[in-house]
Amino acid sequence: MPAVIREVETGGKLSFRFDAYCGDRVCGSINVVKLPKPVGGRVSWNVRGVYVDANHRRQRIGTQLYEAAAREACRRRGQLVSVAGNRDPGAHSHDFWAKQARLRAATVTRTGSYALPCPVTALGHSRRTT
Repeated sequence: MPAVIREVETGGKLSFRFDAYCGDRVCGSINVVKLPKPVGGRVSWNVRGVYVDANHRRQRIGTQLYEAAAREACRRRGQLVSVAGNRDPGAHSHDFWAKQARLRAATVTRTGSYALPCPVTALGHSRRTT
């Protein structure tokens, strides 16, 4: 069963957050901040943290959170980017961004950042059964 994704009011214009609910409990979250400088000439929003509870991983909850964040970035006339993911394989989101680039859902900018272009469609995911 997919998680229910809800935006959490942060009270600011420079950040936003979404929580994932599995039943009545928060099972994941994503925090996003506006970058002071555009990436690739566009207003850019960077994921500062994403978390999915260990008991709820491999259920597309992280992907749902990224989709919600990317759509919100587009709504705010910007794009969702990862400034570290391409250069730092240890970054928490490296595998996600690398997979989206392989599936052509994300692009790599001239500066080496990943970006999800608008409009956002359903993000790709592997269909492994393990």
